[in-house]
Formats: sequence, structure tokens, C-alpha cells
Amino acid sequence: MSFSIRTRMIVVINLLVLAVALAAGWGAVVVAQNAIEKRLLVDVADSTCRLLSGMNLPLSDTLMGHLKQIYGADAVAVGHGGAVLGSSLSPEQTAALQTLLRRGAPERGAVTLGGGTYHLGMGRIERARPDGAAEPVRLYLLVPAEQLAAAKSDAARRMAMATLPAIGAATLLAVVLSMTLTRPIRRLAAQMDALAASAGDESAAAAAPLPRSGPAELVTLAESFDHLLERLRQARESLARSHRLATLGKLAASVVHEIRNPLSGIAMNVRVLQDELARHNIDDRSAALIRREIERLDLYIQELMGLAADQAQGPLDAKALAALPPISLSEPADSVADLLQSRCAHAGIEVLRRYEADAPAVRADSGHMRQVIMNLVLNAMAAMPAGGKLTLALATAGGAVRMSVFDTGAGVQAGGQDIFDPFVSTRSDGAGLGLYVCRGIVTRYGGRIGYNPLPQGTEFWFELPGDGTAMDAKNAKVNGGG
Repeated sequence: MSFSIRTRMIVVINLLVLAVALAAGWGAVVVAQNAIEKRLLVDVADSTCRLLSGMNLPLSDTLMGHLKQIYGADAVAVGHGGAVLGSSLSPEQTAALQTLLRRGAPERGAVTLGGGTYHLGMGRIERARPDGAAEPVRLYLLVPAEQLAAAKSDAARRMAMATLPAIGAATLLAVVLSMTLTRPIRRLAAQMDALAASAGDESAAAAAPLPRSGPAELVTLAESFDHLLERLRQARESLARSHRLATLGKLAASVVHEIRNPLSGIAMNVRVLQDELARHNIDDRSAALIRREIERLDLYIQELMGLAADQAQGPLDAKALAALPPISLSEPADSVADLLQSRCAHAGIEVLRRYEADAPAVRADSGHMRQVIMNLVLNAMAAMPAGGKLTLALATAGGAVRMSVFDTGAGVQAGGQDIFDPFVSTRSDGAGLGLYVCRGIVTRYGGRIGYNPLPQGTEFWFELPGDGTAMDAKNAKVNGGG
């Protein structure tokens, strides 16, 4: 049989209080009984002796009888040599007491006289004899055992009665404490039941707030449950995003296969047409426009290919990275800048290049790096529709090589979103895949990517581990125009 936490707490606390009360009560009863015995015997005998010493009254049977009426205990005065000077006992009991005293009976303790049991208490009276010498007199008080037992029983009963409120208070405390513990647990269990009943929809479980007060352990448990729900939500979003990306990756591979071949044929024929026009000295910009649009289509195809590859490939290990030839990031950067030079000039964008001399090489595929830089440069150009400055910078950052693309546009308005996530775009005509593909490529080569807002514009950057091989100084260009 299983019991609830509340029942267990009530039982345990009550048993604990009862055990403590019994132990404390037993000790208190013992102390109280000793105190009663001392008060009834020793203290009364001492105070009576002091009184009689000052008054110098005759210690007769009559005086002993008055003391018995006052204290409810028999009194016997014994002089020097054991002679009884006065007694409230019967003659037989007095004689029996005198015999016990002659035998060396203790001054305190229990004695039996004439079939009755008494507890002795003794005090000393200092009396002066007619010749002026001091006469020691002992005054014995004999309290009946029944009287002393009754007093002790009354004290024990009072102690026992005092434990009942303590047990009641302990029960009330146990109920209140158990409610503070079980209520948050029950609410947490209800949340979990709601989560199970909603077929894993964590938003239904999060509708009711979890307890934020009570014992620290339960508050921590509630916070952990909240974190679990949040991680479950993130896992669901990640799973849904991965599913969409996997589907898109398959579609991208199919589209690339169907488009790239005819696009290559068109590009080849446009080049032939341009050569033919040049041979006849015909200046027709239509062919150049067609080539530029083909290059743009080729860029999108590369993004689709990167998206498909990102679903199939993970980060390269150290051995695979070491097998790649070292390259300078200035080479793909120059390639992109040269390719987009005329387009930037037409848009009123000045291209600057700041390459650190002797910048280390990196281990990466040149085509992939060109794709990343192309995406960043196109985004920078889109951020400056009215023209501006676009700067390509190459520098070392610790043991890494940092490639940066600066623009003087209006900045990034992310709205709290991670712009490197798929399908997140700050442009109305953006698909939200370019930066995602860039991050996939950079992280595949062991690097990282990010951006920094500037007072005027934005810096997009990515870093790759340096290979330790410096590039030739002739590749460095500082503040060189496009």
C-alpha cells in the first residue's frame, strides 16, 4: 500500500514530536518529582528549623502536632543521644523511628514505620541550654509515601497534558507543510498530463503557469520543466526546419541538374556572339547584359548546390582539411570584385580592398570561398541602392584569417531573428538562403561567420583557421580601387 506525501509527512512529524515529547516529558517528570521531593522534605525542614531556632519554642509533642497540621507531614524532634523531644507520631511509630536512628538510618530516604511508608527530610535546630552551651537538635519530617506519590503523579499528568497541544500543533504544521510541497508537485504533474494529452504540443502544457514560490527544490524543478518545454519546442522547430531543408535540398539537386546544362550552353553561345560582334566592331550591350544575368543565375544555382550539399555533408575533419591545398582569401575576393566591378560602377558603389600583407593561407576550396564572398558582396550592394563604399578587408585575428565585407548602407534590421537561419531574410525579395549557405560552407571548413553593426553600415565577416603559410606580399592591396 502506498501513502501520499501528505500522509507520510503527518505521520512522520507526529511520531517525531511524540518521541521528543515523551523524552522531554520523562526528563521533566523526573526533574519535577525530584523538585517536589526536595521541596516537601528538605526545603520545608530547613525553613521550619530556622523558624524554630529563632523562636526558641519548646519542642514538645504539641508543637510537633501543630507542624503536622500545617505541612501535612509528621514531625519528630530528636535531641543529643537520640532522645525524642517531641513527636506527632504514635508511640509505637516513634519508638520504631528511634530504633532506626540508633541503628544509623539515613537522614533522608524512605522508612517503614508501623506498616506505613514515609519519606524522611531532616533539618538542624540550634538551641541554647541553660548553661549557655549549644544543644544540637534534629528535626525530622516524615511525608507519607502516598502523599508524595500523589504529588508526583499530578506533576506527571500536567506534563502529559502539555504534550497534547504540541501534538496538535505538529499535526497542523505537517498539514500546512505537506500542502506547500504537494500543491506545486500536483500542478507540475497536471502540466505533464496536459502535455501527454495534447500529443506532445508543448504550448498546451505551457498555458498554465508553473509555481514560482515554495521550496527552492520545487522552484528549480519547475524551472527545469520550463527549460525542457523550451528545448522541446526548439527541437520541434529544428526538426521541422531540417525536414523542409531536406526536401528543398532534394528539389535543388533536381533543379540544378535540369537548368545548369542548358544555361551553360546559353553562356557559351553568348560568348561566341560577343566575339563575333567584337570582330565586326559592333558595340551591343545586350550580350553583356545577357552574360551578367546568366552569371546571376549561376550564383543562385551555386546556392542551391550548396544547400543540397549542406544536407549531405558535415564539417570536415582535421585529416580532410589538411589534404586541401592552401589558398589566399584575396584570390576569390579579387575574383568577385573584378566580376562585379562594372555592376558596382553602374550602381555608384566604390570598391576598396584592404588586404593585410603576408596574411596566412587557409585550407579551403577556392570555389566555395568565392561563393561565400559573392553572397556577402551582393548583400552589401543591395544594402546601398543609392551608392556608397564597399570594402573588402583581409586580416589576421589570432590564429585565424578574417575576411570582412564593409558597406555604408542602412544596416541590418533583423527584428530579433538569426539572419543566418534558413528562410530568414531582411529583404522583401530575398529567399533567406544565401547567408544560411554561407554559414554552412564556413563551418564546414572549421570557421565561423557573423556581422557587426557600424555607425554607418555593417561589417559581415567570416574567419577560417590559418594554415601558417603566408601569402606573397604582391597579393596585398591596400585601399586599392576596383
